[in-house]
Amino acid sequence: MGTIIIATDFSNAASNATRYAAALGEHLQIKNLILYHSYHHMILKDNISQEKGLLHQLKNKSLLNLEQQRSSVQNKIPSSISIQLITDELPLVKGVDRIAQKQQAKLVIVGTTGKSKIEKMFIGSNAASLARDSSIPLLLVPEDAIFKAFEKAVYACDLIKVDKMTPVDTLFNIVKKWRLKLLILHVSHPNATFSPNFITEQYHLHELMDELHPEYHFIENKNIVLGIMQFADDKAADLVIASPKPHSFIESLFHRSTTKKLAVHANLPLMILRSS
Repeated sequence: MGTIIIATDFSNAASNATRYAAALGEHLQIKNLILYHSYHHMILKDNISQEKGLLHQLKNKSLLNLEQQRSSVQNKIPSSISIQLITDELPLVKGVDRIAQKQQAKLVIVGTTGKSKIEKMFIGSNAASLARDSSIPLLLVPEDAIFKAFEKAVYACDLIKVDKMTPVDTLFNIVKKWRLKLLILHVSHPNATFSPNFITEQYHLHELMDELHPEYHFIENKNIVLGIMQFADDKAADLVIASPKPHSFIESLFHRSTTKKLAVHANLPLMILRSS
């Protein structure tokens, strides 16, 4: 994992994500961090796509803000880590994916708003679009989070098409390189009807994941999201990992009714891996 992208909007949450990424980069001996800002939303907002002078102003302002954000962390990281600045008018996901391809980046980090504005933590358009469409893993870092080395991670698995939908290669790479203790969790509703596919999916799960020597946990909770996050708290996990499949744990995070209930978990980073 030689390069990490930090997608920033210059908010307090983004500034914290930059500090967090710098600490993570030092821990993982990363050589290159990329601070990236897309001003595509400003073009749409002000309808200035044809005004070259205004586009130039947007780019210069963005570069100035990026430089300020870089300066805030530059003296806190080893000189061996470079922080590159990139800004453009591309839509966020397209911009991140292009950088990832050119720079061989393996992770994008986004800051999320803290406890007082929990609705914005997961339903922000930037986080939502990257969660659903980014080609590389996404790490959502809460505004109040302080970096500590990851030791234990919960992987939320819904036991649906496990052999086809599990991001095996990416998950293995992260667990092994980050030396994580992995807890694989399935949460079912107490009133859920037993499916004959359940045993088959469990078999596939073990077949795919046993090499990592994980712990397997199966619990019940009327609210799947809260079940996952409460389990992570109970097990003192440092990270929750999930994949954005339709009707999945990740999809439900973007509903206000869910996010309001998640304030107690606002300091726990969430990693989203694209399904295979």
